Amino acid sequence: MTTLAETIGHNLRYARESKRMTQQDVADQLGVTRSAYANIELGRNTAGVDHLVKLTRILGQPIHVFLNLPAPPPEEPTISDIESKIDDIYELLTYERGPADQGRSVLGELLAICHQLPADVVKQVVDFAAYQLNRTKNSPAG
Repeated sequence: MTTLAETIGHNLRYARESKRMTQQDVADQLGVTRSAYANIELGRNTAGVDHLVKLTRILGQPIHVFLNLPAPPPEEPTISDIESKIDDIYELLTYERGPADQGRSVLGELLAICHQLPADVVKQVVDFAAYQLNRTKNSPAG
């Protein structure tokens, strides 16, 4: 059976090799000897929390990768995030301040957000979008 220390060590080694770093490179940045770092990779010694936090910066990986934990779920967008995207689209369509590609990009982001939301929230988004479109149709040309 693999211990947690061995799992962390294996994952550290993989991350280090992916960055084409030597054990000495990592040890120097971590402030330990190469031998001490090598023993962490081999699972003989356990990396403390302070070292794990430093290793996330050195190796550019979130800590859950080293611990074999699932990634935390992405934050759900709020209604105000969605309203902001709709306002961006409204401004692009109304004032023509950006190229069509920019409008499509913002619309794509909005659609990606909508796929993450419950149906009742998507209905609120659609209602808000309809409101914005009516505002555009009813505003004087200028």
